[in-house]
Amino acid sequence: KQWYQRRVAITAGGLAGVLFVLLSVVCSLGIFSYAGYKSTVIVMEVIPFLVLAVGVDNIFILVQAIQRDVKQTDESTDEQIARIFSQVGPSMLLSASSEVIAFACGSLSTQPAVHDFSLYASVAVFINFMLQVTVFLVLLYLDKKRENGERADVLCCVTASNDIQIPQGVARPKSPLYLFVSKFWVPALLGSVIVRFLVMSLFGLSFCLSIVAIPHLEIGLDQQLALPKDSYVGTYLDAIGKYLEVGAPVYFVVEHNSPIQEPAMQNEICGGTGCNIYSMVSLLNVYSHLPEYTRLAQPPNSWIDDYFQWLVPTDEFNSCCRYLKSEPFTFCPSTDIFDDCDMCIKKEKSTDCDSALIPLL
Repeated sequence: KQWYQRRVAITAGGLAGVLFVLLSVVCSLGIFSYAGYKSTVIVMEVIPFLVLAVGVDNIFILVQAIQRDVKQTDESTDEQIARIFSQVGPSMLLSASSEVIAFACGSLSTQPAVHDFSLYASVAVFINFMLQVTVFLVLLYLDKKRENGERADVLCCVTASNDIQIPQGVARPKSPLYLFVSKFWVPALLGSVIVRFLVMSLFGLSFCLSIVAIPHLEIGLDQQLALPKDSYVGTYLDAIGKYLEVGAPVYFVVEHNSPIQEPAMQNEICGGTGCNIYSMVSLLNVYSHLPEYTRLAQPPNSWIDDYFQWLVPTDEFNSCCRYLKSEPFTFCPSTDIFDDCDMCIKKEKSTDCDSALIPLL
């Protein structure tokens, strides 16, 4: 029974590589939580798989290099690991650096979701790389010592029989995947000019079709994609889409230098009685009745109109805006009746809401 017939596995190293991904994600969440950044569902659900996808390649490179390496004569295990890492280390560094820099550039985005996601991902990838070149390398060294000591992979206390010897300077047999790629795939792909031409043509055709399909992509993130299938919020969103098909809400923001306390500025925004007929709310109200020009499904709601309605007194006990006489800056709940409450605007002065609005704002 030859030594290469023994099943040699790096079980501990493989499991540690996956655990390092989880550890790096937890470290990234802890760092930014301590810094005051808020975490989202996308960060919690996507980053572990993302770090596993972009970080597992370094594990494959290092493990494959150790498995294919032939130990030199009179070379110790630590010297062998050091020599192998000096060969594959620069590739691992360049790979991890490019990934960290790519995510760091994504953090320059002004969108908060993209900004926070890129920060979490860049730090997680960096921590994962540091764990690979430190702790994971030590685990591979210990596993190599176990292999040289003729011990089993899981039950490392069990020693193999003496008839299994590992000679130095003898290469291990190639894996079936290695033989398939080297003997069949590469010669078939690169051995003929016609095959190379067809491959490049198919690639160019797919690239052109992808460019043509870009304008037809719908930009946006459906809220249901971030929810579990059995979430009650998903049922609510389904009902909204089925019975209230009016599109997403639209917000119109007015940028101005004039203070809102000025009656002239109020008349440019409000849409109630006495407001400018060409105010923003009045024009949007007109446009909502012109479906051939706009997609507004209904007239807009203006916060200042609602504020006027809340401010105008009705009677002593039913007025919405009331405050405590003993504490002028404390509002009374509209449902409570207290003799100590007074209306924000006296009923006899309700016609002059503009002057009363100035101190209340």
